[in-house]
Amino acid sequence: MSRTLMIVLLRADKTVSGLAFRLMTVWKYINDNYPEKKMFLLTNKTLWEKMFPDDSIADYKNVYWFNDQKNYKIKVIFLWVWALFLILKNRINTIHTAGQFFLIPILYFRKIFNFSSCVTIGSASIQMASTYGKNATAQWDAFLKKSTNVDILNPTHEFHNYKFRKFISPCSFPFIMTANKPIDLNFKNTDRENYIMYVGSMIDLKNPIFCIEGFVRMLELHIQDFDLIEKKPTLILIGKGPLRKRVSELQVEINERFGYEAIKLENDDKLIYSYLSRSKIFLSLFDLENYPSQSLMEGMLFCNKLIVTPYGDTKLLVKPELGNTILTDKNVDELANAMFHTLINWKLDDGNHNFIIKNHNIEIFSKYFLNIHEII
Repeated sequence: MSRTLMIVLLRADKTVSGLAFRLMTVWKYINDNYPEKKMFLLTNKTLWEKMFPDDSIADYKNVYWFNDQKNYKIKVIFLWVWALFLILKNRINTIHTAGQFFLIPILYFRKIFNFSSCVTIGSASIQMASTYGKNATAQWDAFLKKSTNVDILNPTHEFHNYKFRKFISPCSFPFIMTANKPIDLNFKNTDRENYIMYVGSMIDLKNPIFCIEGFVRMLELHIQDFDLIEKKPTLILIGKGPLRKRVSELQVEINERFGYEAIKLENDDKLIYSYLSRSKIFLSLFDLENYPSQSLMEGMLFCNKLIVTPYGDTKLLVKPELGNTILTDKNVDELANAMFHTLINWKLDDGNHNFIIKNHNIEIFSKYFLNIHEII
């Protein structure tokens, strides 16, 4: 029988990647629904409590954890020794992680301790995976070279030259459907504002400035049309990153220019679901790949219409027949027109919601996940 140790160790009081949430959620789903499977988890207390605040970590016998709230500066070498000890103790066949670079030295012990490794990567290229930090490209390259197996979320990817065995996931899933849920999950709310949502890191690749430029162009062309129906549009941006300061400056300039709060820049991630339940449009304007964006799937769950850039495997998630728009290029006028026509013609339609429920759920992903570990 396959015995897997999943390692997810991240400080939850900082930015936590969608991959970490995905792996933790998958582990808990498998543990709760397939108790006969030997799948262990090594994690830390802050991450567990952020994801599963109603479940005591001490009640789960297959979880190994440390209290990083007391031991904030725990030594990496301790984690190496502990992980190797758990591999030996539990006769682990495979370790699975989401590309945590401090684990790279452990991979040198694969042959000695007779285990393989599998890493989940939610990016179609090293460039896409290496957005955060100048050393990330070299670290990802080293991690992938040392990994024996990789779970890839993108069918179209640029990892063909690596020697690892690739498993292509049939889907991703929004963890909002499985983790402890916030109060406001009114997915099919009929009381909508002319809200346009941007949720994501404020970095060049995700184009928050292009998003604002398209919105301003729409106002320049159509502000009188919105005055007639007394529903002026609002662009709501939620996210952090190096471009946030510039976005804040533009917010002040544009609101003064048009004489109302045309742009809202929010700081609290907890507001996302409240806004999504009242918004009409969700934007995903990544230069490289919109699939399988966690925030994009959440926008679909809340019955938002999508406007996205055309790159990568976007078409697997965004269906024009459901009232969505895939831009032909990163063009300001096209974006402005798409925003205007979507707002004016918007009506509640649960097509996007149903697509996610049917095709991007944790049950599909977990069966795939269990299968690849049986193969490994």
